[in-house]
Amino acid sequence: MNIELKNSEEFITNKVGKKTGFKVLENYFESLEDAIFTRLSEELFTKQTGFETPSNYFNNLEETILTKISSEEKVVKVIPLYTRIARFASIATAACVLLFVGFQLFSSSETISFDTLAFGDVENWVENNIVLIDSYELNDAFKISDFDGNELLLSEISDETIENYLTNVDTSTLLNEID
Repeated sequence: MNIELKNSEEFITNKVGKKTGFKVLENYFESLEDAIFTRLSEELFTKQTGFETPSNYFNNLEETILTKISSEEKVVKVIPLYTRIARFASIATAACVLLFVGFQLFSSSETISFDTLAFGDVENWVENNIVLIDSYELNDAFKISDFDGNELLLSEISDETIENYLTNVDTSTLLNEID
């Protein structure tokens, strides 16, 4: 016969023919290991805390606290706040005076106005769309000018100059000028 079959519970109860009368609680073996480890860990803990109070400690506690408080009154050095403020105010005032004098000495005496700007700077500024001015506003601004359209008609442009211009200029530039 098979060894496992011989040692099984069913085989033994069939051979003996009677039940033992003992019952095992449900889930007993699943929780047995946890119960054993819990009991062992409880036994490892000591019941003593290791802390002891001296005899008559609470009877004399109030007296010892009062003697420590009333025996020494500490002298506290008070530093007034206005001395610090006065010191920082004098430093700040000196710094402001130095900055003002420094700006006056090192600033240039040349005043910047609209007339001192170069025409090329203004032109680049407008071309790069830094200022949103359309051509009509520019036309209104430059109505008063010394430019006379008849001057172009009266001046003589040689055929060589025109031919040189037409051969050296890109065709896309010419088309843009025609529009």
